[in-house]
Amino acid sequence: MLNLGNTRAFLAGMGFGLMMPAVFTAFNRYFDTRRNAAMAMAQVLVAALNISFPFLATLSMDTFGFRGTVALISAYGLHCFPAMLSLQPVEWYMKKEPLDANSQMYQLSGNNLEENKEPVPTLCTSTRRDRKLLDAWKSVEKALDLGLFKQPSFVNIVLGLSLSMTSDLAFISIFPLLLTTAGFSTDELTLVMTTYFTADLISRIFVFLLTSRIDISSRKLFLFGALFSAIFRILYVVGDSFWWIVVISAVLGFLRSFIQIPLPLVVAEAFPTRFVTAFSLYMVVCGCVALSFGPLMSFVKQTTGRLDMVVHLLTLAHILCAV
Repeated sequence: MLNLGNTRAFLAGMGFGLMMPAVFTAFNRYFDTRRNAAMAMAQVLVAALNISFPFLATLSMDTFGFRGTVALISAYGLHCFPAMLSLQPVEWYMKKEPLDANSQMYQLSGNNLEENKEPVPTLCTSTRRDRKLLDAWKSVEKALDLGLFKQPSFVNIVLGLSLSMTSDLAFISIFPLLLTTAGFSTDELTLVMTTYFTADLISRIFVFLLTSRIDISSRKLFLFGALFSAIFRILYVVGDSFWWIVVISAVLGFLRSFIQIPLPLVVAEAFPTRFVTAFSLYMVVCGCVALSFGPLMSFVKQTTGRLDMVVHLLTLAHILCAV
């Protein structure tokens, strides 16, 4: 169990956290226009693999057993190395254009030097240790671009995206438990989950076709998905019949792509020149929000004794994002 925690939880999580900013940074640099369409196409492939993976894993379990299946999944994960090596700077492939011979060349002279507007430092009584700590903190703040947290727009975007993403991932993790608690059989549970992920795949194709024809803001797509996901989750809790759950699950699966696809593009549109640090800081905040939601969900479940109250908590996170 300790080995599983060290490898799957820590190492895999750390690798995932390092890969995602690099992948989305490369994506942001290579696609100046129609980013939503390109991201939707990539997400279609991801959804198709997610749907087929459980079937392939079951087939592998029957053929090779547990250890053989783990070995195959590990070998499959080795594809991350050539995938990461393919993330080369876009400047390597940009067409080089010669400079205009008539372009003006500016020489360094006293006339075009900017005037130093910084005030002359005054003597202070702080100790040398305090100055070193202050200089070290300023270096860290500059390296990590922590000054972004001083911008209300950045804090608003990061908290909204973190709440919505955490709500989406937490809901899909407790979704089978919700169906089991409601008394549905294994076959009915399989049908509902299949409907959910099939609708998700269809939605990703729809978003790809929509964004390839129409230029839509990523933030508007995200807000649409978050708001209507909150509405239909409330409707999900209200009904209790099987076919009602199937229909609402299909709608929720369809709305999921409106959250998953434009999420990194929201950050890219808001902070195009500082995307790397902005998205990295978003992942840090999202991790903190996800860690805080686990105990909060457990507290609500133990206090109320009802799993649907946990759904209301996750719905509230979507509503806060939309507001």
